[in-house]
Amino acid sequence: METGMIIIATVLFAIILVPIILLILSTKKQIRTLYKGLTTAVSQNNGVLSEHKEERNFALGLDAQNKFIYYYKNIKGEEITQFVDLLNVTSCEVEKRTKRVKSDKGNYEIVESVALLFYKAQGHLLDKIELYNDEDSMQLNGELVVAEDYKRKVMALLSNAMNISEEKKVKQFTTAVA
Repeated sequence: METGMIIIATVLFAIILVPIILLILSTKKQIRTLYKGLTTAVSQNNGVLSEHKEERNFALGLDAQNKFIYYYKNIKGEEITQFVDLLNVTSCEVEKRTKRVKSDKGNYEIVESVALLFYKAQGHLLDKIELYNDEDSMQLNGELVVAEDYKRKVMALLSNAMNISEEKKVKQFTTAVA
């Protein structure tokens, strides 16, 4: 009887554990694929990734040295590669589109899309990187946090570039006056 209990416990343990292991391995493989696609896009542009983030179906990378942001998305077998030259950008914003839904329990909002918007001078939209779309994915999974994080990083990079540019102008003015 004791041997039968051990066999049953082993089978139940395997039934529970095998799908979890397969899910973890599948996720790691997908992340490696996204990272590989991102690094390919970066190397084609002769860039250097200083930091990157892989999510469920996209990868986002920042080249702080050359001032580029890279985006790679693989959804339903379709690959999308995008990059933005931050030297042409004056500001970055997060766009979160929602729709209001009424139900018996009350009103609530559903996020339709999350994107990073890059603006050049006078608020003209230069480029848009869409991180989440409810048509591609059923559930929001950290895309909003990634968008906010990269907005902060881009704005910090832009403010450093502006400070350096202002210091050069002051130095040139000082030398010209002297």
